[in-house]
Amino acid sequence: MNPTQVLRWIQRLCLLQILSLGAGEWGPLTYEVNDESVTITSCDPAAIHVDIPASIENLPVTQVGRSAFRHCVELGAVSLPETLLALEDYAFYGCRQLKSISLPAGVESIGRFAFTMCTSLNSVTVDSRNEFYADREGLLYTSDLRRLIHVPQHKDLDDLVLPETLVSIRDSAFW
Repeated sequence: MNPTQVLRWIQRLCLLQILSLGAGEWGPLTYEVNDESVTITSCDPAAIHVDIPASIENLPVTQVGRSAFRHCVELGAVSLPETLLALEDYAFYGCRQLKSISLPAGVESIGRFAFTMCTSLNSVTVDSRNEFYADREGLLYTSDLRRLIHVPQHKDLDDLVLPETLVSIRDSAFW
């Protein structure tokens, strides 16, 4: 078995376990139903473009779970719904073809290493109505510009101008 076959075999086993916990599939996505919302838990690693729906089973999609898109190396584009509240740790880890991502107004939480190893990621943009996060020149900050969350890997550090308000940098910001 080659590594891709092994990965798909493991994903199928995980899917069987997830399906027994009140979960299902939506196109290339696997999801889990929580109390009153839905969390995206995984994606077909061969997916190229994914539109995460605003609702599944008449419940809002509020989270992209831990490692949900991890190593979806062909994923070039993803659309996030306005209902989204959180991106958990490693959410898009290793999505090497992902070029940009736009965070909706409702996102309140972004986990560590959410965009790590997204080597084609040029920018992260944030809806101007978001109360928790902001973007400046493709970099992701907390809305008060006091904490740097993510710097795309291609960013030329020689040209990097940080706001005077900056007091901390997340440990995973430059990964």
